[in-house]
Amino acid sequence: MPVTVERWTALSASGTRLDLVELSRRVGREGAEIAQLALESGLRRRGVELPVSGACSRTRRALEVITSGA
Repeated sequence: MPVTVERWTALSASGTRLDLVELSRRVGREGAEIAQLALESGLRRRGVELPVSGACSRTRRALEVITSGA
């Protein structure tokens, strides 16, 4: 199944770097949960660290880096 990849990069005035990659799949509602689990499982097997549940959105994280140097 095809995967869409988006990469967000940002650099604050203080030099703090942000480099985020988002992977997603387009599936029907009935297959969404299984597709999500399969994608996460495949990434973990390859050593990719996934964000914890409830992590802030990529847009918010990018804005935090740009505006505060966090």
